[in-house]
Amino acid sequence: MRRLLTDGLRFGLVGLAATATHLAVALSVLHFGTAPVVANTLGFLVAVNVSIFGHQFFSFPGRVPLLHGALRFVPAAVVGFLLNTVVLVGLVAAHVVPAWASIVIALAVIPLATFGYARLFAYRTRVDRDVVGSDRVRARQSPRKEGARGDGSE
Repeated sequence: MRRLLTDGLRFGLVGLAATATHLAVALSVLHFGTAPVVANTLGFLVAVNVSIFGHQFFSFPGRVPLLHGALRFVPAAVVGFLLNTVVLVGLVAAHVVPAWASIVIALAVIPLATFGYARLFAYRTRVDRDVVGSDRVRARQSPRKEGARGDGSE
């Protein structure tokens, strides 16, 4: 449980850094008249690098090689980005909030899903798999009550 909390805290810090980077780049580019979706995309392209390196060296240090973790993390980041973009386009098209607020709101959609994916797949180690696998084996091999044969008789 302690490892989960530590992973979650570190992931959150890297996520905040990546989100701040995404927001800073997107809002800066938006300020110069770039379309919100283009500004958001540029922000993502910079921020995903903050995420990859931050998770590799801080959130989940040394668990998997850099390329391995990046290749497993990027698909989740892209799916998160696509979800983010759908929310952004919907907000911009609805004209309910200014473009900058649409970017901020769209950025808030992603973090929990990305953490779950990163921890359970992208940065999962062989040890993590072995622990999960051994729990399943133990559950399947749990002793039956004495006298129970599984055929309904005692």
